[in-house]
Amino acid sequence: MLTGITTFVIIISCFQPSYALISSGILQMSSKWGFLVRFCYEEGRRTRFSNSDQQLNYTISYFQDTCPTCTPTLLFYYDSPGQWENVYRNALTCEEKWARSPHRIKIEYPSRSSYCLRENITGRPFITCSGSRSFSQARDRWWYIAVSDCSLSQTFTVNYNFVFTNGDYFLVRHYSADEIGITECSLVSLILTFGMVCTTFVYSSLLASRRLNHETFKTFQMSVCSYFISLICLSVYYCYYGTTGKPPRSYLVAARIFEAFATSTFLGVLLSFSTGYTIVKSVMSLTAFSVLLALTGSFLLLQVCAVIWEENVFDPATVLYMYQSPPGYLLAVVYVPAWCYFIVNCVRTGLQFKRKAAFYLALGIFYSIWILCLPVMILIANAALPDYSRQKSVTITQQIVWLISYTYMLIIFLPSQSNLMFPFHLRTTKVDLGEDTPGQDNNYAVSERKASKDPTVPSYDMVVFDPGSAGKRDDAIHRMFTVENVQDNQYG
Repeated sequence: MLTGITTFVIIISCFQPSYALISSGILQMSSKWGFLVRFCYEEGRRTRFSNSDQQLNYTISYFQDTCPTCTPTLLFYYDSPGQWENVYRNALTCEEKWARSPHRIKIEYPSRSSYCLRENITGRPFITCSGSRSFSQARDRWWYIAVSDCSLSQTFTVNYNFVFTNGDYFLVRHYSADEIGITECSLVSLILTFGMVCTTFVYSSLLASRRLNHETFKTFQMSVCSYFISLICLSVYYCYYGTTGKPPRSYLVAARIFEAFATSTFLGVLLSFSTGYTIVKSVMSLTAFSVLLALTGSFLLLQVCAVIWEENVFDPATVLYMYQSPPGYLLAVVYVPAWCYFIVNCVRTGLQFKRKAAFYLALGIFYSIWILCLPVMILIANAALPDYSRQKSVTITQQIVWLISYTYMLIIFLPSQSNLMFPFHLRTTKVDLGEDTPGQDNNYAVSERKASKDPTVPSYDMVVFDPGSAGKRDDAIHRMFTVENVQDNQYG
């Protein structure tokens, strides 16, 4: 399955946009005004790591003979009300958009604001203008750069190259202010998750030796490994981005796809547990399996659609991060029915099997936080947080919640006699997928059986016989007192 996902990631990764923190490209100006790039500059301050202000270095070049009368102008807009949103969303004339720009750089030869050079390339006059600009501000602020020529009467080609810097050292130099801090958090999460991956393999060996390595634990292990691969891709993306200024978008796409797979598989584990599968039931009903498949499949599909939308559809002039897209909003909405299904099943299973009530109470409360984290964070970020801190706030919060959720699950799965929360009491050879049996859930379900008053008679939590059949009862009683079945409960 992971091979198929990797192939799919490679295909999706072929779609890469050209907006970046070192941004270069060719703009075919068919209109008098066009958006180029955006960048979020950090609050202007000098630290022990940086002794320079936030800067922009730019180079604009074009063949003069394609439009002898053209004089393009770089227009700068910031994120305050009445600035960028009014300019970009409203139907203003070129002159009105030009007038609302607080900072302008005119590209012409000769120029007073830039260093311009005129040379002949293949017998054609070629003008190159370069310069720099510093930004000092009281808070983090988004800046949007557009190019304009209100006298343009024909198609005009402009080559541009922008180098944005937020300081001197690695962890801030090329990052936009809404991304500063993600690199450090991703590297720490990567190290901690590596320890969790190693722990799952140790657990798997111990559980397999007792024939307790159920499909739910294997799925959890797959989720941890997928999230670890996601963090590897994310760390490579930000480290390469920070050193070169050119983010390798394919690594970010791969990170998002593997995180989507980790989310879907971990959700599948939680929904399986909520129905009691492999904990108090050896059978999952066809209805429960269909709902589980529909929810996890829809999560995976919507997360992949959100990634594709981010890479190919959304407008960087208005959308600042993935969850501002329609698939992102829809993904947040789908979390709600998944949480309702999870809670209802936890309550119902906990009430039906009293001995596991404490386990399902803790499971329902703790993992409600994981399920509702993303929709609540999206709601808070889009409604209350400033736009320059939304992406890093959502990303860092998600990583912290992932680590806590995996850690708690590892505590639950700890194969130790002192672990009262250990969920498994059924051998892997006794668990199947099919229809629930009427009456008692199955022949290996937990039963509310009172302990014998005779101290010489042991009390067992697991009922392994069917009261309705005398023949089965005799065989079950014989099996219950064998050494093999006594060992079944040593982690119970």
